[in-house]
Amino acid sequence: MFGKQAMATHVAERNLILERLRDLHESLASRPPENEFTENPVALKTQLMPHQLHALAWLRWRETQLVEY
Repeated sequence: MFGKQAMATHVAERNLILERLRDLHESLASRPPENEFTENPVALKTQLMPHQLHALAWLRWRETQLVEY
């Protein structure tokens, strides 16, 4: 069905995807637990709800994750 070059490209891309998925899965071990909240941002006039404070903690954690392309 595939030529040798096409098959080699397919295998290389599949391996790259699997490596990225492994990296993502491993990084999830350091994510903030569900009961961890961040402080309400000072510049924000409205008080955030608990689920929003947790989401903000998660977003801040995610920004620290290494992204490779």
